[in-house]
Amino acid sequence: MVRKIIVVASCIRRKEDAPWEDLETKAAFQTKLAKKIACISPFANFVYVATDLTGSGLRSLDYFERTKAEYGKQFRPYLEKKMQDVSEKNPTFGSESLLDLSDRPRFVFKEEPLKDKLNVVLPYWGILVLFNVLLIILFIMINS
Repeated sequence: MVRKIIVVASCIRRKEDAPWEDLETKAAFQTKLAKKIACISPFANFVYVATDLTGSGLRSLDYFERTKAEYGKQFRPYLEKKMQDVSEKNPTFGSESLLDLSDRPRFVFKEEPLKDKLNVVLPYWGILVLFNVLLIILFIMINS
């Protein structure tokens, strides 16, 4: 009985999540496009470099969401198996019953490695260097 409820609920959830997944895909595309357009400004490049290296930008939020989704992929099968085992042992188990989850997989967040952050930040850093070189050349041309 409980297993059937879980299966039906997961099917309903998948149908309800489809529009959200489409919305998230479109929002991610628009965010990437806006970020690329903003790179025209050296200040935006500086902000992207600073926030990505310190772990406080959009990239860090995306990394956390991916890590959380991976944990969800571990936790859902565990929970379904646990509920199935308990319902087999206890036929009166229902949605109001307590379930011992003390042996559940734990969520452990590890910051993204600095090497990966540097690989992502390098193009923005290059644009900043280019802006500085152009500014120096312009300054030299004006003073000569």
